[in-house]
Amino acid sequence: MANASLSRVNQKLAYARALLKIASVSDHPTSAVERLQLQALMDAVVFHLVCGFHHYLRELAENYRVADVAEINDCSSLVAALAAIDKAPAEATELTLLVDDSNSWLGQLQRYYKSIWSAPKDDSEHRDNDAESDNLIAVKILEGSDQDLDVDLEILRQWENAFSSLVARQRETSSEY
Repeated sequence: MANASLSRVNQKLAYARALLKIASVSDHPTSAVERLQLQALMDAVVFHLVCGFHHYLRELAENYRVADVAEINDCSSLVAALAAIDKAPAEATELTLLVDDSNSWLGQLQRYYKSIWSAPKDDSEHRDNDAESDNLIAVKILEGSDQDLDVDLEILRQWENAFSSLVARQRETSSEY
C-alpha cells in the first residue's frame, strides 16, 4: 500500500518540475495572454506541490501502518493517527514544525495555496455608486490576502526543491531502520 502514496508523491513532484520547465520558457510574458498562461502554470505548480504534500502525509501514515490512511489530510490528523498507535516519528514532527512556521517554505506554500482559494474581500467603500445607479458594472478593488506573498518562478523552484529534498532525506532516513 505504501507504493500507492509513494508513487503519487513522485508523480506530483514530476508534474511540478515539468510545469516549471514549461513556465521557464515564457518567464518574461509581454502580452496579457502570456501573463495569464504563466499565472495558470504557476498556480498549477502550487496545486501539484500541495497535492504531493498531502500524499506524502499519507505515505508516512502507510509506512507507520496507520489503519485509515484516507483520513489523513493534514499534519494534525497525521500526528493524531500516529499518537493513537503510540508513535511520534521525527518526520511528522519536522513537517508539523514547517507547517506551523509561516516563514518556512512549507508555511509559505500552504499560505499561498489558501490565498488562491480565498474569496476577495467585499469593501463597499470602493464601489462606484454612480455606476451602480446607471446600471453599469461597478468598479471593485480587489484586496490581496492579509498575508500577501509575491510568488514568482524562482520561489516556486525553491519550494519544489525544498520539498523534493525533504522527501528524499526523510525516505533515506526511514529506510535505514
